[in-house]
Amino acid sequence: MTNAEVTDVSARAIELISEIFAGKPEDPAPLYDELRELGDGVHYFPPAQAWFAFRYDDAQTIARHDGIFSSDFFDQAPMGIHDPTDPEHVRFIDFSRRLMAFNDAPRHTALRSVVRKAFTPNAVNRWRPTVERAVDELLDQFAPGQDVDFVEQLSIDVPVEAICAVLGVEHVDRPMIRAGSAGLASTFDPTILGDARDKAIRDALRMVDSIDSVIAARRAQPADDLISLVLEAETEEGENLDAADLLSQLVFLLAAGNETTVNMLSGGIYHLLQYPDQRALLQNDPSLVNAFINETLRLDTPIDMPPPRLARETTTLGETEIPEGAFVFQVLGAANRDPRRFDAPDAFRIERAPNPHMTFNQGIHSCVGAPLARLEGEVFFTKFLTRYPDFSAGDEPARLRAAHVQVRGLEALPVRL
Repeated sequence: MTNAEVTDVSARAIELISEIFAGKPEDPAPLYDELRELGDGVHYFPPAQAWFAFRYDDAQTIARHDGIFSSDFFDQAPMGIHDPTDPEHVRFIDFSRRLMAFNDAPRHTALRSVVRKAFTPNAVNRWRPTVERAVDELLDQFAPGQDVDFVEQLSIDVPVEAICAVLGVEHVDRPMIRAGSAGLASTFDPTILGDARDKAIRDALRMVDSIDSVIAARRAQPADDLISLVLEAETEEGENLDAADLLSQLVFLLAAGNETTVNMLSGGIYHLLQYPDQRALLQNDPSLVNAFINETLRLDTPIDMPPPRLARETTTLGETEIPEGAFVFQVLGAANRDPRRFDAPDAFRIERAPNPHMTFNQGIHSCVGAPLARLEGEVFFTKFLTRYPDFSAGDEPARLRAAHVQVRGLEALPVRL
């Protein structure tokens, strides 16, 4: 391209990304489509001091080349999002930099090894009766024909109840966990700043303190739950993690799946209402539930933009040179609709195969809790469709959440059971 063409592309990209950051479109998919096809699909956004990659292959390259794209970035976080003079911010940074998601190998390997054995598909089946009981107890509260807001009354509770039961924190305050999970997710959203960021950090730290007290109780008296299992685990190097490291990983397991699973469940029901042919397909063949979950995760990516990676060296994405020290975001919501990888990417097709969506990411930072999220989805959708086979849309339209650029999804979904 000529210099003039490059300038035009950059100006248009900045305009589109600004709209996304401002939350103007409830559904950013059309803007993602344009940004993905604009130039080479890799764009610099000055307000965020970061690059954004909108194509599947580039998002995959970032995920798989952890030697080039580092996840350890807290000391160089963009936009001045943390205040080193605020004790709560300092404490939150110490907590966050211990998370496996923000560490590179070999430390990442040691942190992940403690929990990964509890999240293999076979190991997760151990928790199936626990998840089934939690879902049954929730659905028992509702009768066929009842009007509900699916988000507020159902999907927001399923992952909390399930993960609390699995971890063994059934008696911990649920509103506090929901607020803490939302707060933790918000702290990594570059648009959540100022007072909103301070509140998010306070909510997250309140949850951290609560789980710390549960861990102390399990050290004194182990139980048949995931916290006790992790406390007994050792790293691959044969050394136990220190208390602060263990606390960070367990809080992350509690919080990470909440917002994303809420979006997966709500998105799944929304698509069944929008595509009656696909709904009939699933109801006639319940064995398609996992394929249905995959297509829901692809078309409505719960985390559109994971936290950024830091380029350790000058490299190239598409035709764009990424300088050493630059921040790069994968835009998974755009990658999952890339026509270079998915036929008819905007169509909802339960039987789509293969379906190599990037929702759980790839490489060493692929989501360790993905098998549990899939189990929660499988149990919930199977039981929901059995109990409420004739559910329909409510009187009010669904509303998408546009305030966050990273964690999206439905804000409200009126449904008649």
